[in-house]
Amino acid sequence: MSKAVFLGSFDPPHYGHRDVLEAVIKSGVMDRCNIDKIHVIVAKQNPNKPESTDYDLRFRMCIAMFWDLHDVLVDNIEEKVQPKYTYDLFKMFHQNKDNVIKSDFKWIITTETINELIDEKWYKSKTLLCENKFIVVVNNDAEIKQIKNAINWNKGQVNFVKLHSTHNVHSSAIRKGVKEGNYDILNNTKESVKLIITENKLYR
Repeated sequence: MSKAVFLGSFDPPHYGHRDVLEAVIKSGVMDRCNIDKIHVIVAKQNPNKPESTDYDLRFRMCIAMFWDLHDVLVDNIEEKVQPKYTYDLFKMFHQNKDNVIKSDFKWIITTETINELIDEKWYKSKTLLCENKFIVVVNNDAEIKQIKNAINWNKGQVNFVKLHSTHNVHSSAIRKGVKEGNYDILNNTKESVKLIITENKLYR
């Protein structure tokens, strides 16, 4: 059995993240690709973003957000190995240096992130696109066509999954809303996550 990975800062995790995972789980792609578990990998620190909230708090928020999804495991491997870039983490997987996530893993990714890779906003973007196998979660057929036109993927390198429900929210909007005193924006995440945010006075 192989693994799928879903990466992010999750600062904080929200229903948009959960929509992606639920779409993958419900699509049947896990059976088709012989995947037994999705590992939600919490980034230690995204090099393209300002300093993130304490890792332990983000990890706890992810557990609170995803614990009830049977096929999902929140993974703290980035805290253990502390890669500088996603490329470094994936290189370790490809070399089978991790005894859980091995070289046959699939990368769950959204249209937004694929476009960032196409625009080379990530370290070694082209290499990441060429060397990995993807489950791309999209909103519609137009996005599939746009991505296929932009990337010359080899056969079997990509599976497309469509979202059935979407929460149009970003973590940055939640952080900004809380900072401005708009606590209604926390309705975009679970009550247990809201509790961690309020108890620790995050984003104020």
